[in-house]
Amino acid sequence: SNRNNIAKINADGYLDSLFDPGSGLDGAAHTIIALSEGKILVVGAFQYYKAKPRKGLVIIDDRGADITPWKGILGSAGTVYSAIALGDGSFVLVGDFEQFANNEKALLLNVYRFQAA
Repeated sequence: SNRNNIAKINADGYLDSLFDPGSGLDGAAHTIIALSEGKILVVGAFQYYKAKPRKGLVIIDDRGADITPWKGILGSAGTVYSAIALGDGSFVLVGDFEQFANNEKALLLNVYRFQAA
């Protein structure tokens, strides 16, 4: 079946049939980060996940459901290459974007910290 740039495999190497990305990502994922409670942060060169605007970052659960706590207007106007969770609910993002969360930046490589909830 078509996984649209994201899939989950079981420990035995077979595709997890319970993981349903639906229409998936419309571009490449560059980094995934395991968060608490089975949540996963995915960042990359995509603008949509399951046809919802996600602008380079989305949080999904272990079944592929979009559980992103922020609205679709938050995100990058470019590619997010990597991220790190800081343990307090915030993340540091690195990428090739000129804007993030509608804040203009005139840098080619940006570092941005934001609070998820």
